[in-house]
Amino acid sequence: MGAETETRRCRNCGADMALTERRWTGTGTELGYACASCGYEVKMMPPGAVGSGILMWVVASALVTALFMYDKWFGPGVLGWIVIALFWLGGAWVYLPALWKLRTHPVTGSAPSKLPEEQSDSDPLRAGIKAVERKTFLGAPLLLIAGAAAILLLAAAVGYVNDVILN
Repeated sequence: MGAETETRRCRNCGADMALTERRWTGTGTELGYACASCGYEVKMMPPGAVGSGILMWVVASALVTALFMYDKWFGPGVLGWIVIALFWLGGAWVYLPALWKLRTHPVTGSAPSKLPEEQSDSDPLRAGIKAVERKTFLGAPLLLIAGAAAILLLAAAVGYVNDVILN
């Protein structure tokens, strides 16, 4: 069940909200849901975008924190602590409200989409972003981790062939 056919619970009246809008924002897709009973509307990120964004936020913030903490004599210093805090707080500012919207508007079922079919995208980056966004909240991060593992496995295989077989 994809985000295009999901119905979500209305926070105001408890009825089902249907997908009314799907819009490309330049960096991702924004989904708009509306309640037919009370007229409540909400715009949210797809679950795959939230899951993959949280994964990238935590990994990037942990990497920046580890790099600044590497200095064994003095530590990160005031500027370093500011950069670390900005990474952690910036990601929280973007992804925690999106996660809260997904939590307060849970999926209740599915309904046929009334939106027109989306044309296939000729831009490979945008097509890749849309493919990850269409996954589930946990499916998108697992897909990204599997992709990173595949790249590292390929690099290890190339290194093995270069060092052991060819030399």
